[in-house]
Amino acid sequence: MSEKTKILIVDDVEASRVALRTALGETHVFYEAVDGRAAWDILEDDSAVDLILLDLIMPELPGIQLLKKIKADQRFEQIPIIVCTADDEEKTEEEALKLGAEDFLTKPFKPAVVRQRVENTLRRRYLEHQIQQVQINQKVQELMDNLPVGIGILEIDQKEMRPTCVNKKAMELFEINHSLSQLRDKDAAFIELNRHDLDRIMSEGKEKVSCHVYTVRRKDGTSFKIQAIARLCPNEDGTMTCYAASTEILEDQ
Repeated sequence: MSEKTKILIVDDVEASRVALRTALGETHVFYEAVDGRAAWDILEDDSAVDLILLDLIMPELPGIQLLKKIKADQRFEQIPIIVCTADDEEKTEEEALKLGAEDFLTKPFKPAVVRQRVENTLRRRYLEHQIQQVQINQKVQELMDNLPVGIGILEIDQKEMRPTCVNKKAMELFEINHSLSQLRDKDAAFIELNRHDLDRIMSEGKEKVSCHVYTVRRKDGTSFKIQAIARLCPNEDGTMTCYAASTEILEDQ
């Protein structure tokens, strides 16, 4: 959670929006909307909002109606929402929580409470996302392991290829017994990839599917050829991610 989180403040009272911004400081990126319709337009433009602070009493699509609309839309339903209420809005507050709001803040705002509840909500959602990602990765690995071809995901920079994920068939193909770290030394079979091959891979086929034949050297010194179908995708840091499938052993020596 090192990047600044994007927080959408929805309140028709400017003083309330200022109070929330001031309480949270400069560690977030803020979007502001004076009513539900304006808030919806912001979400349509940037669905990567991390948190919504939502006033319930507003003209032009009140908070409760916006909350229902957000939770009914698959694009936005996972965005956590903290509702902002006054002391006399207990029933509305209860309804908001039943509709899926994560928490609530009572007006007038107490800066320390605002900061803590926002931090708790963001941290909770971050941990939930991490758990979901682990579960997804496990499911993907299970699906990959059931494939009859060798599948690998590799990170490529100007110096080397680093495997980050391989399936069982690839582990058999490259004689990997324990961990991916074996692919970085001579204890496993490895693709004989020279500087020219790596330069060619980096210069051609970005965002396109390519097919090449490579020689794989076994631990015992023998070798065989594989046909690798791969797609290279550029990363923001200048490196590349290679998604490869070794679909066929063409010959054995």
